[in-house]
Amino acid sequence: MFLGAEKLEQLDISSFNTASVKSMKNMFSSMKALEKLDLTSFIISENTNSQAMFSGTNNLKNLKLGLKSQLNTGMNLENVPVTDGYTGKWQNVGSGTEDKPAGEHIWNSSEFMENFNAATMADTYVWQSLSGSEMELGEVTDYSNDKPLSDFISTATTPLNPYRYNVVLNNDHQFYSKLENGQLDTENIISLGSITGKTLYNKETVPVTYTTGDKKGQTTNFVNVSLEGDNWYWVDEHALNLDLAATYPSVNSDGIKLPDGMFLSSTITFGNNPAVSNSQMVSNAYNSQGKIIYESRVKLEDFATEAAPEAALAAFNKEIDRAVESWNAAINPNEPTIIKSSESTDSVTLVISPNPEGGGSATSIGNTGIESTLVNWALDPAAPDYDVNLLFITIRHELGHSLGLDHTSGGLYYGMPDGYRMNIDDDVMNAILSHTTGGYPWTQKTITQESIDTIHLILKNQNFSNPQH
Repeated sequence: MFLGAEKLEQLDISSFNTASVKSMKNMFSSMKALEKLDLTSFIISENTNSQAMFSGTNNLKNLKLGLKSQLNTGMNLENVPVTDGYTGKWQNVGSGTEDKPAGEHIWNSSEFMENFNAATMADTYVWQSLSGSEMELGEVTDYSNDKPLSDFISTATTPLNPYRYNVVLNNDHQFYSKLENGQLDTENIISLGSITGKTLYNKETVPVTYTTGDKKGQTTNFVNVSLEGDNWYWVDEHALNLDLAATYPSVNSDGIKLPDGMFLSSTITFGNNPAVSNSQMVSNAYNSQGKIIYESRVKLEDFATEAAPEAALAAFNKEIDRAVESWNAAINPNEPTIIKSSESTDSVTLVISPNPEGGGSATSIGNTGIESTLVNWALDPAAPDYDVNLLFITIRHELGHSLGLDHTSGGLYYGMPDGYRMNIDDDVMNAILSHTTGGYPWTQKTITQESIDTIHLILKNQNFSNPQH
């Protein structure tokens, strides 16, 4: 009806009777200047075609809804910006005013469309504004004085840059394109979308004190982060994996206490001493060229108790190669990252050996041990779950540690707080391998993009342990 009326800023339709209207499709679509709509007289039922009703109404910031003006996701209500002093959310006025809403319903546009119930939530909804607090900056600290891994492993290379690696755990905090002394916390905001679970470079920290507004007197640290090392942003450290105690309850629903000083990272770090165990010291098996040269030390006698030792040996080595191929295809399909020693003249940086029954599977810098009895899951290529057999899954998980990856999900198994997730449960780097009695794995089947992105950051910064054998 008003499709494409791009310059119309105001529209009084408060007296419309829509009881007999069957279609409102594209009714206000592309009204780019429209700021306010009163739909309290509208009857919009589940049978009304309201497809794309608000599509392109980018400036619609005041929506008055009645007891029968039901919303739905197909209306395509545009996203609220997180710039120009807005939080990216809608809020109902409630007992407040349109300038200072006080309602309890605070949603982004998608949540608004999904959660709104006209019969119980009729009200005026407006873009939520940030009130603004001035920020006083302290002295910036970089990590150039961090101890490098080469202080502890003589062959390790020094990274190109003294970057630490952190992970976004809380996407509710704003990212800033720059920080300037005296700026409001509503200025220089930039939208990066939802990046929960993403690994970031972190190169600097600055203390911030809020001197005015709602946050007056509060202090925090801001860190300078980048998704790829080119564009840099500032964010409150509480968005990252730097202060879990401030992000989660200290005790989970099982009564297990949050471990003191627990640091969760997507990169596996070297050492347990807090003075040196910063997230710049990545434990991995890359050589100085960013390649992992692996060698299987599996021998026939390791399978002496098997009915067919020769077949077991061949199956074990085959699964090593399959796991390597899986990672190589995900990291860079055009150039292998993990290379068999027989196909390279470079020194071996990763030795893969069998552990006896009950020995489990584990990885340290340059060494991986895989429980030998897992070979029983890989002896029959015709088995229905052969492609994800437990030997293959386990080897691939341990290779992830040699690529620099820590456990990125399954935190609840560590007694972490309820709701903690760094990634999906089926992540290849899940802390726990869960499977059926028949051997089908419920976890660790998927190499996620978050893991690949983390590996690319390590490679780009040339953060290589370079173990030698």
